[in-house]
Amino acid sequence: MISFKSKYYTILVVGIASLFFVGPVWSESESESLDDSFPWLTTFEVGDFAETYKSNRFVVKSGRQLRKLPVGLHSLEKDQEDTPVVLIGIHGYGVSGYEWIYPFVTLDSENIHTFFFRWNYLGKNSNAREIMLESIDEIVESRQGPLEKIVLLTHSCGGVMAISAMDELRSDIPFDLHTVASPLNGLGVFTVCKPRIPKVVPENVTVHQWRTTRTKDSVYWIFTKDPQVVSIEPSSAVRLPPYYRDVRLGHTRSLSWVAEQLAGTFSENHETEPIARSDDL
Repeated sequence: MISFKSKYYTILVVGIASLFFVGPVWSESESESLDDSFPWLTTFEVGDFAETYKSNRFVVKSGRQLRKLPVGLHSLEKDQEDTPVVLIGIHGYGVSGYEWIYPFVTLDSENIHTFFFRWNYLGKNSNAREIMLESIDEIVESRQGPLEKIVLLTHSCGGVMAISAMDELRSDIPFDLHTVASPLNGLGVFTVCKPRIPKVVPENVTVHQWRTTRTKDSVYWIFTKDPQVVSIEPSSAVRLPPYYRDVRLGHTRSLSWVAEQLAGTFSENHETEPIARSDDL
């Protein structure tokens, strides 16, 4: 007879394994095999919210192109160098690509220049941080117009990596850092997404935590303590509803819900209302 403890650890391993199978394992050869058709934002095709994943072949095709991009920061739009806002999407572990199509299309605006940051999630976070910081410097230096802010929209382990770099971000530009379904408190004995939370949030950085309902998240449901909950002051925190439009808001679809909440909020005069203290959720 299998003991309760054995059953528990078996379930724990299966649950955390879902983190690794959210998407394909990193492959250098795959990143170099990008087709001639670059994933420009204007070519993305997307259906309704409930049809944005595997049932939608257009979303899957566009997502595959994102996934094949090599390591580094990639502009998804042409002739947007003078827009006031830069949006950088940062994927998590095992990126599939299709989870970003609906969010990017939803957030698209003539005032936003959209980028996608591809990083090796199997390598050291410090390496990814260095590439990201250098890429941001290149964006700023190549701007043809005034830059109001840079928005970092991060998912899962991408949020862990970006948070660890917030005290190294340049200080002359405001940053909005959004972490979506990110295990900022770590995953226990597992070394994947190991967090490093700076003690001080820079004055030019605003942190927003978007947390899924743990029991509906395919990665976190097995944990008795929510890996997303950590105190970062100052910051805001929002707990996503378990369902939206009769669809479960899990680990992957959380990005789409957050994109709908953020759509139209990156303008110069928009003021974000206080939501909740990070230690309240």
